[in-house]
Amino acid sequence: MIKCLYANINSYNNKKELIRHYIENNSIQCMMMVETKTKLKHNVKYKNWDTIIKHGNILNENTRGGSLVQAEKFISIGKSNPPHLNNPWNEVLHFTIPFKAERIHIFLVYIHHSSQYIEENLLVKASQYKYSMIIGDLNVNNRRKKQLKNFTSNSDFVEICTPPTFLMENNKGTTPDRFLCTKNILQNIKNVQLTPDLGSNHLAIEFDLDLESNPLIYPTETRYDYSKCHIGKVNAEMCQLLKSGLPITTNYITSFTQNLSEIIKKHSPKIQVKYYSQKIPAYILRLIKVKKQMYREITINEG
Repeated sequence: MIKCLYANINSYNNKKELIRHYIENNSIQCMMMVETKTKLKHNVKYKNWDTIIKHGNILNENTRGGSLVQAEKFISIGKSNPPHLNNPWNEVLHFTIPFKAERIHIFLVYIHHSSQYIEENLLVKASQYKYSMIIGDLNVNNRRKKQLKNFTSNSDFVEICTPPTFLMENNKGTTPDRFLCTKNILQNIKNVQLTPDLGSNHLAIEFDLDLESNPLIYPTETRYDYSKCHIGKVNAEMCQLLKSGLPITTNYITSFTQNLSEIIKKHSPKIQVKYYSQKIPAYILRLIKVKKQMYREITINEG
């Protein structure tokens, strides 16, 4: 079990001592922060912890964005390639934690308010992994709420709800910071709660991540893969059956159909299918349609 802390810290460097005081007093072992606004000159090292950092963007001498992950050595965090984002103000820091001979892929996210939607590339990439989490400031508006609802309805993700995290006077009771995970590790995320103020206009989220308990195992179902049916063997066996003289009775059609069905099953391989993976997410279907449309346009232009 490791204790984790996430926060939109709204400038890390001038709150560094307050954050470290909280970490030490609450036995935090993994810290994730967005809107750190760090620069290359800032020293973010902490004890002998591992650090993964993305410095903020500098615009007109102001620094915006920036992400930071720090964790105790035994956790063995690893940096991974983030998805490509179209809006330069959006950020994703993709890192991993070892888990049951595999890894949990964690996407630490900041989505700028200028983005119309949460970028699909993020949702698609997060969905590619067996164990996955998305946590960050998604600046949720009505459009993004619908997008998240669609995402959780059509994927293996579930949203972990928290009380409101935003403290600004003109936005009371809002929760721009969101926490999602694949359903198979939901039971491994425990004691989710908001922290006292860390000097930001966002309350932080604290949670325990259980790396010892087994993840949820989805039930499987045995099915026949008719797409790989050996048609030649089916034809040969049906011809042999008809030559042997299938009795012509009032139930001839029913008998013929039943025999054909059994022979098709006999020559089709069996596959194990997980229930949760049956439905292709709607956002992936949209991307497939766009890809096919682009391919057709390129083919026509080249022809």
